[in-house]
Amino acid sequence: MQRRNKPSKTCTNCQRKKVRCDRKVPACTACSERGYNCIYNVKIGHPQKNYWESLKKPELIATIEILKAKLEEKEKSSSKRNLLTDLKYISSKHGRVICYGATSFRFAVRSPSLKPHFAQLWEKIKTTRNRWKQENHFLLEIESNSIDTPLSFVTAGSILEGLCAVLPNFEKVTECMHVFFNSNLFSSFAIMDPSKVLSDVHSCLIHDENVSTGSRITSFDLGDKKNYYRVGIITQILCLVYYKNKVPLQLRFFHNSITSFVLSKASYLERVQFFMLRYMCSNITGFTVGDGGTCTSLVMLAFSTAVHIGLFKEETHCHFRDNSIYLYNLWAWILYADFEASFAVGSPLHIGQEFEYQRKVELGTFHVFKDSVLFFRRIMRQIYSPHSTPNLESLILELKSFFTARFGTFASYVENSHAKHISFEKLFVMLLVLQMISNFSIIEGNLLEKDSFCLQQNTLYCQLISLKLILDNLNSTFEIYKDLTHTREHDYSVSFSLALCLYHCIMPRLTYELFSVLSKLALSDNDDSSTTKVGLFRVGLQDFLKHILYYEKSVPELRVDALTAVGFLDAIHQNFIDTSSEELFLRLRQSYLFVLSDSFILSTRSAIEAILNKDEFQQSMQNDFQILLTEPIIDFFHDEDVPLFLEC
Repeated sequence: MQRRNKPSKTCTNCQRKKVRCDRKVPACTACSERGYNCIYNVKIGHPQKNYWESLKKPELIATIEILKAKLEEKEKSSSKRNLLTDLKYISSKHGRVICYGATSFRFAVRSPSLKPHFAQLWEKIKTTRNRWKQENHFLLEIESNSIDTPLSFVTAGSILEGLCAVLPNFEKVTECMHVFFNSNLFSSFAIMDPSKVLSDVHSCLIHDENVSTGSRITSFDLGDKKNYYRVGIITQILCLVYYKNKVPLQLRFFHNSITSFVLSKASYLERVQFFMLRYMCSNITGFTVGDGGTCTSLVMLAFSTAVHIGLFKEETHCHFRDNSIYLYNLWAWILYADFEASFAVGSPLHIGQEFEYQRKVELGTFHVFKDSVLFFRRIMRQIYSPHSTPNLESLILELKSFFTARFGTFASYVENSHAKHISFEKLFVMLLVLQMISNFSIIEGNLLEKDSFCLQQNTLYCQLISLKLILDNLNSTFEIYKDLTHTREHDYSVSFSLALCLYHCIMPRLTYELFSVLSKLALSDNDDSSTTKVGLFRVGLQDFLKHILYYEKSVPELRVDALTAVGFLDAIHQNFIDTSSEELFLRLRQSYLFVLSDSFILSTRSAIEAILNKDEFQQSMQNDFQILLTEPIIDFFHDEDVPLFLEC
């Protein structure tokens, strides 16, 4: 009988029972139905089929579709993550920790290649700052130190009695109210009804009658509910018009006391207006210390109270004493202040989109500012969206289109800004657009490692244009109101405060980001062996204007090197010096942020030249490298030596 030499592929059980085996893996059907242990002939050298080979075609197709869906879901979830949320800078100083996000201007100099150069720059600025403090007897107390002041130094009686002792006479208070409400400052920041405030002046301030010396304020009539914010609005206006740089300690104690109220009994419309007046005063005096972080708590206090009283709901407006137009303005400024804090500190917006007005509200010329604020907030929501990384290139193009559609070309304003005064609302929006273009270009280039010549030019020209507009605005505003400096000093001070507000809001970011892009250009020139190192040559404003025209036309071959860019900076700054009066500089030198920013600009030229001269720079760094790197170089605008008299 012929023997079978080919090994059987049937399992042991089926072979023994002589039944047909379908040879499925890991167990055949017959063994599976009977619960037998299916064992195939181990002598077979044929490799065992894997799971996929055992599947029939319909089962295989279905399994592949399931796996593809899982893979797509995984890729989709990973793409939803915003890479900008990883960009954080944590400042820790004396136990005070502050976390800055991607849009904070402090990121502009966080590159390892820029740190040592910025360290040398800060050393020069610190010397100038300390000399100015000494010459101006700059007070070194900060707000937290005021709690140590003995109450006997403030007032012998209550806080209200101490307040009465330092207030001007009733006639002077009334005069200051009229000065404020008739000023350009109020027309740009009209967040309260003048008739209501003037009515409160007469109803809340109790005064005696003295024809010779004026009527002295003796007490306050606030009714049964004690709405102290009615007086707080009056005293905050006095800080802007009457006291200016020297706010009495008694007045600051009163402001700090009513700021600390937390019970719902303090939920008045006047509370919101008081906080926003303090916010405005901080911007005018420069107490924002550069990054707006100081104002964040004021903005959130104003917002929380506004939500509590339903300010964002139009049906509640009939319950307030203010005309609706002032309530719309107030809410628009709260929305802007929230955007400003988000952009400056680098955090998501605190106020949700559901609190923005859903229908178009016509407010005369002010609607341009309101619509711009909503546009800026929409962009910030994309920047800090938790689900996806924004397309920064697209946002930059959108911002440029926004500027062109509403204001025209950059060059037209640079050419005529010295001759024509631009309104505050218009110039404010223009500067904010330029700052956002510059900042997004830095994020796209330096932080996301997509550095390109086009991005550097965005930052360079946007900041130089901003500098030209700000300095020309200081000059033109001063020229308009300079005749009031002696005859109507209060009118002049209030009118000039808008120009100071723009300077204080923009210059800290401008100086940081301008130094960043100039340093990048200098380092790039160092690495380029074809670049010839020459001394700084003279360029004028006409050369700058010509390059702006090329920039707007996107002429790629016209490359601006570091020395030419520094020449543009010098030309703009020197033009400001040549066209400004000594009276203007005397006023500006009273500003802490002006001293820092102006010193920054003056020191930038030597810093860039040091980068281009690598041998000289390396020698100087070897001498004091350790000292420079241990200095608090990033927080010089957030100086703890903020003057006591600036706290209003």
